[in-house]
Amino acid sequence: MAKIIVVGCVDERLPEVVQAFLNSHGQTGQYLLANTPAPSLNFKDQDRTLTKVAAVKGASEVWLIDHLNCGGYTLAGEDDSEENHEKHLASAKGELEGEYGFRTVRTFIASQNDEKEWEIKEVHV
Repeated sequence: MAKIIVVGCVDERLPEVVQAFLNSHGQTGQYLLANTPAPSLNFKDQDRTLTKVAAVKGASEVWLIDHLNCGGYTLAGEDDSEENHEKHLASAKGELEGEYGFRTVRTFIASQNDEKEWEIKEVHV
């Protein structure tokens, strides 16, 4: 059973980064990773699927991981700023907690530093 459903982006640069992040935070084997373009922006396309997967897998938490320099945001004509990602993460979190009853929803933004190393930080929205 998966404790956490992690929703990340389909960007090919991210799956290994996200898995390493989760494993380094003691979540090895505790999560199911679901990738979709611009997770918080396309949340409406995934919400019912997430609740079904959570029921089947026994997950009680959802972690949403957006990233800066996201092609999904660009294609949608959205501002790719950290503030806009936070706005969409807050909206998705509110729906997951309210309408779908998840008690724990954590939100994160991944970005590359000046050395092109990936960093993932939790944002409290």
